[in-house]
Amino acid sequence: MAIQSITSAESRLEAVYGFGSAFRDEPFCDIDILAVVKDGPTGALDTYYALRTALENATRMYGAPIHLIMLTEVEFDSRPLRCMNVLTPLWSSET
Repeated sequence: MAIQSITSAESRLEAVYGFGSAFRDEPFCDIDILAVVKDGPTGALDTYYALRTALENATRMYGAPIHLIMLTEVEFDSRPLRCMNVLTPLWSSET
């Protein structure tokens, strides 16, 4: 699955979530993904680009652009998104 290729692209991931219309079983024109990375400023940009590269395959697979949001664990814990209560867990480092 495409999400598994994302997790293999970067060991700094803590969790990956889906949100938005694609995960509410509504008509959609894009797919929204939230990646939570382990805290620490080093390598954040490298992590982002590694995830974007992995998501290119998923974009072709699903025929829709994938929008990536990246948060650190501290940022995620502050619950900055309006949709925090309806995130769909896709992958976690704890599983």
